[in-house]
Amino acid sequence: MIRREDIRSTQRDRAEPSLSFRPGDLIRARVINLIGHVAGGHPSTSLPGIASPDVEAIIGSARAVAAAVTSAIDSSSASSPTCLLSTAEPELGVVLGIGRPPLSGTSSIFGSTGGLPLVPSSWTEMVCPRSMAKFPRKVAKVPNELIDILLSSSSY
Repeated sequence: MIRREDIRSTQRDRAEPSLSFRPGDLIRARVINLIGHVAGGHPSTSLPGIASPDVEAIIGSARAVAAAVTSAIDSSSASSPTCLLSTAEPELGVVLGIGRPPLSGTSSIFGSTGGLPLVPSSWTEMVCPRSMAKFPRKVAKVPNELIDILLSSSSY
């Protein structure tokens, strides 16, 4: 869960969640608080081999967080686990937006795109590479190498 005040570091009360993220977006965030029993286990990913140390660190962190969240969700705790996230740093936010074909039935929710992953065009906007349609997002400042890896490993 990302609270409104944890989206941006400035103008925290003016951050609009629906203009920052959409369901299905791949985001890079900092875990503020993880409530619930956390056991071991690391889910596998299908990302290719990575050369850059910065990108390796990002992917390693993402795998560790995914394992912790997965374990918390799968735990037998009576209460539902909650993971509080923050994107209130320039390098945090949407890494890869999820595009939907115009006839997918979700265009009113996600916006109509060419069915391809959206790519960053500025810190507040992502673009469909096929239709050139623009969509508001709180875009993460990530290395271009990571974007290339994510785009090449997606199955869209």
